[in-house]
Order: sequence, then structure tokens, then C-alpha cells
Amino acid sequence: MGRLLSVSMLALLLGGCSDLGLFTNTKTADDGTYPNLGTVPARPAPRSDAPERQVAREGLAADRDNARYSADPIRR
Repeated sequence: MGRLLSVSMLALLLGGCSDLGLFTNTKTADDGTYPNLGTVPARPAPRSDAPERQVAREGLAADRDNARYSADPIRR
């Protein structure tokens, strides 16, 4: 038990000596510049057209309506 305690204390002490500057990017904070909200890109084009989305919507609604839930446990 004493060995575990001493190893964990050593790990905590060595962890306190680490340099977090290697892992953080503070360049933008140091510059004093802020993002410009006027440069937001345009909305991307949809991947499907309206009829395809309607078919998918109807299929999902049909799946929801036809879903049957069982109280039986799932066998694995």
C-alpha cells in the first residue's frame, strides 16, 4: 500500500512540473485579433433535392408507425 501511495505521489509531483505551453495554441490570443462575424461562409448546398428528402421523410414516418416493441429480452 505504501509503495502505491509513493508512486502516485511521485506521478502527481512530476505532472505538476509539465509545461502546458507545448500543447496550447495562444497565438490568436496574443495577437489581439478577433474573428470577424461578417466573414461567415455561405450555407452549403443540400446533398439531396426536395423530392428525395420527402421520400426519406415518408419512409421514416412509416417506419415509426410500423415499429413494434417487445417486452421480451433480446437474445444474444
